[in-house]
Amino acid sequence: MKVDAVNLEALSAQISQYHVVSVHQQFELFLREFRSEHPNSNWEKVQGDDLLKSTLQSLGDGYAATGALVGRLEVDVADYYRRVRNKFVHALEEKEVLVNAEELRSRVHESAGYDRILAPNEYAAIGLDDFVLFTRVTKQIGLRLCSVARPTDQEIAEMLSAKEDHRRSLNRVVRRFRGEPERLTNALATLLRSTFSLGTHESEPIIGLILGR
Repeated sequence: MKVDAVNLEALSAQISQYHVVSVHQQFELFLREFRSEHPNSNWEKVQGDDLLKSTLQSLGDGYAATGALVGRLEVDVADYYRRVRNKFVHALEEKEVLVNAEELRSRVHESAGYDRILAPNEYAAIGLDDFVLFTRVTKQIGLRLCSVARPTDQEIAEMLSAKEDHRRSLNRVVRRFRGEPERLTNALATLLRSTFSLGTHESEPIIGLILGR
């Protein structure tokens, strides 16, 4: 049995690199679904741009302005781990990360939200803290994107009719509670909460638009 095929000294970093790759995969899945569901269909994609950059570029006043609203630190950290992912996946091409991890780590350390995390690390020293930092950063970007790029009430009302599964749910609710205004309003509020995570206060004007009030 051959037992020297694995570099045990590098195994810990390689496992953490796998974790970074898995987070990146889920983050890109979120971005693709975000773009497919958002009513803004004019998504710019310049050759060579990564998915996060092209998404930010297509929202608000462009990449720099939207990136600042989402969080410059978070965007830079996400970009660093995208480069780590690319180097790991394309190892045979000898890609360079080309980001100063020490400088970025200093910025992370100065941030109240991440100051106890010992990351990011250089590619060869990627560890568990890198996985934790990348996970937290992608969650923050997702939350802030949904806030910064929130569709208008009219657009959200229209989104319920745009996708087939949303439209079926809406029609089912309307048919079931037709003639019962209070129960219909409550059911629509529940539908909006489960579909778009909207609270009661946010739902009220949208329900009015749906019912033509």
